[in-house]
Amino acid sequence: MSTRHYKHLYNGCRVPGKEYDHFQWNPPSPHVVLVHEGTWYKVDTCDHKGRIYSVNELVKITAELMKRDDKATGFMTKIASLTTDRRTEWFENRKKFFLDNKHNRKLLKIIETAQFVISIDGDLKWGSKTTEE
Repeated sequence: MSTRHYKHLYNGCRVPGKEYDHFQWNPPSPHVVLVHEGTWYKVDTCDHKGRIYSVNELVKITAELMKRDDKATGFMTKIASLTTDRRTEWFENRKKFFLDNKHNRKLLKIIETAQFVISIDGDLKWGSKTTEE
């Protein structure tokens, strides 16, 4: 079994084109993006000195995000649904709503340059007694 394709697992994203998508590989990033109930969070995976956070520190950060009351509402909870459009529509909507808007372009860059994006919605027990386990 070849593991050659694993190099594209982190720090990359598929960018829609008018006719063809392309893969955009990015340099290693210090952050991931977590999505919880439609709210997108940028989470650093290391401190300002470059020390990588421990699993326990990341679990604590994730648990805190899940308890927050500052959830997105309305249109903001539907942003991810834009990526389910047909390629041409997503290409056009990405340009119209993200690339042509300075603020949204910055947010899109955070998402596209993340190490990875993960949804922390739903039943997170995975057979354990608590989410933290």
